[in-house]
Amino acid sequence: MDSTRHSLLGRLMESEQTAWDEVDAIYRPLIRNWLGRYRLQASDVDDLTQEVLAVLVKQIGSFEHNGRVGAFRNWLRTTTVNVARNLLRKRNLPIGGGGSEFQASLAQLEDPESKLSKQFDIGHSRFVIAHLLGRIERDFQDVTLRIFRMHVMEGVSVSETAERLGVS
Repeated sequence: MDSTRHSLLGRLMESEQTAWDEVDAIYRPLIRNWLGRYRLQASDVDDLTQEVLAVLVKQIGSFEHNGRVGAFRNWLRTTTVNVARNLLRKRNLPIGGGGSEFQASLAQLEDPESKLSKQFDIGHSRFVIAHLLGRIERDFQDVTLRIFRMHVMEGVSVSETAERLGVS
């Protein structure tokens, strides 16, 4: 799940309300979850999350997918870093209790090869998969979903998954 569906991005660019609702349902909790790691005040997390989504609304029309896996995710990560930095500058203070730890994290997130960026990417993928699974789980048998979660999301081998769940 390294990519955001091109169809969703296209629908966003056409300002389709259901697409915006879907993006909000996926990305608002994801951004809040990520920002919540940094001992920030709840109001700061809310402000930053809202601002990132506002930038998304304003700039999605100029977003050009480069064809690489993770292009939108990388754009979102960069946008989140820029929004946070702008808020830090505007207030001329460290945000909440996050302070220098938060600023150091922002610097790491600018480097797509950093450990923190890779953690952001993994968290993004897991969050989006969990959201999408929640939307389709009623269409599948419980054992099928357990197999998927164990093998795909937890990385358990096929043979071990089969053995643990008693399936072939």
